[in-house]
Amino acid sequence: MHFVLQELAGLAEVARLPGCEEINAELVDQILEESAKFASGVLSPLNRPADEEGSKWDKGKVTTPKGFKEAYKQFIEGGWNALQAPTRVRRPGPAEDRLDPGRGDVEVGQPVLFAGDDAHRGAPPRR
Repeated sequence: MHFVLQELAGLAEVARLPGCEEINAELVDQILEESAKFASGVLSPLNRPADEEGSKWDKGKVTTPKGFKEAYKQFIEGGWNALQAPTRVRRPGPAEDRLDPGRGDVEVGQPVLFAGDDAHRGAPPRR
């Protein structure tokens, strides 16, 4: 993946774009390494049991397989949901200096694994 990002995707050129000044090979390698740990240690063990159990839809509520709620909590606690957000969102500091998703300043996405997670809270379906 490192080779693809460095040589084929032009990471150095991306790092020169406005808003991408903090991107460098070392940071990208750290992100790849930590995401591999999360994927292999937290997500992969859920694959087979989740396939067997499946998600349930009942009266407008989705129940995900065992382990998904905990995995999503670890995903959020690890800051993975904010990785693509501007740096000022991820840094501690005065609230007025950070974007507020509640105001519509930024929409932080979720991986496909967790795409239906909000349905059990009555959120509208994502399109």
